[in-house]
Amino acid sequence: MRVELEKIEVAKKKIHYFYLGAADYYRPVYRVFVHPDLITHADNHSFVKLPIKDCEVVKKDSFNMILKPGKNTGFIFEIEAGYRGTAEIVEINTFGHEYESYKYDIYNSERGSTGISAGAFIITPSDKIQVKWERNGRLYGKPAKGVSILYADGRIEQLDRVENLDDIINEIGEEIKW
Repeated sequence: MRVELEKIEVAKKKIHYFYLGAADYYRPVYRVFVHPDLITHADNHSFVKLPIKDCEVVKKDSFNMILKPGKNTGFIFEIEAGYRGTAEIVEINTFGHEYESYKYDIYNSERGSTGISAGAFIITPSDKIQVKWERNGRLYGKPAKGVSILYADGRIEQLDRVENLDDIINEIGEEIKW
């Protein structure tokens, strides 16, 4: 995923940032300022490639945070709600590692009447995360629940219509005799 950055100039210094989420009337939920060492520049555009390795987040207040160099990996996961429905990130598994998560809503219309999707910015030392999610509304054939595994190299594995992936793996593992 590539996140385009906006920039402002303050005291002759260029500061890059991006927004996460969209509350009512599309107000951003978080603003993330990005350290210059984590920015990629190409074709007169500045962006951050996610997942991003070797980073850390410092939360300044309820709206602003700073993404700077560190020892963790940053992931963004978003799940789209059905029409006139909601989406929810039910559980985040970082495979035994500690993590910070900043969850946010994404209103699909000014007041969310056509749906409220969900997202999370997750910072962890783990190279992969597992996200269990649910959504409702008019799904038009899309799954109502599932599990997604995000890897630090950008791969995403998604298993739809699953309640608990660990139970399935354990059950299969017990029955397979190599």
